[in-house]
Amino acid sequence: MRPEQAVVMFYAHLARFQRAPLTTEQRADVAPELRRMAGLTPGDFAAVARRMDMMGDACDAAVLVEEVVAELRAKGADGRRVGF
Repeated sequence: MRPEQAVVMFYAHLARFQRAPLTTEQRADVAPELRRMAGLTPGDFAAVARRMDMMGDACDAAVLVEEVVAELRAKGADGRRVGF
């Protein structure tokens, strides 16, 4: 998944779990975090969405990003991109 696709997937699958819509400043914080994560797949966002559905509580964007990071760790990816 390309970095910009990760941002789109975050908003498409996880935005509904937020307490309030993201401000412009929050969007500026979330997007770079997601773009730096390597190994993300659409299934990661689906797994986080299922987990959030079961929990049933609204949260902020930082918690959702941490859930995505936890999903990466659970599958053995560290989320770091390889640079050249």
